[in-house]
Amino acid sequence: MFTDLCSGRLWTLYPDGAGGWDTTDQGSKTTNSFTTFGEGVDGELYIAERGGDIFKITTEEGTGITKNLTDGGVRVWSGPNPFSDQLDIRYQLKKPMHVKIEVLDMTGRTVRTLADNHFTNGEHNITWKAKSDDGSDLEQGVYLLVFRTEGNITTHKLSLIK
Repeated sequence: MFTDLCSGRLWTLYPDGAGGWDTTDQGSKTTNSFTTFGEGVDGELYIAERGGDIFKITTEEGTGITKNLTDGGVRVWSGPNPFSDQLDIRYQLKKPMHVKIEVLDMTGRTVRTLADNHFTNGEHNITWKAKSDDGSDLEQGVYLLVFRTEGNITTHKLSLIK
């Protein structure tokens, strides 16, 4: 397996039985570029995107990759990153569940709670305008977007630039 880390295109490479190799272009399966491959503790091969999503490499017919949904059926995207005035957050739930989304500074202090509710399954969107809970503008710096669901915590590192 190999990828063009800039375009996000993925290829599989197999022996052709005659001393050569066959390649299969799996295409661009994601919205961001791949950044790394790795083996999990389960011995499976995973690939990660710049946006933070992790995919499991499979031998399934078709794509060759599947979304790692060991996080209880939650997918989270945020961007752009770095950002200057607003951050778009999209998340998809496979089932209805309670979701808490917070922004923490690097000391671990919650500076903004974006959601703390029960949500239906499906895709949801939030736009954060880089303000704290009291409405003040946040300083330039690094923050953590913490997405909590039942039994799962997903964290994205955010860079706020001004």
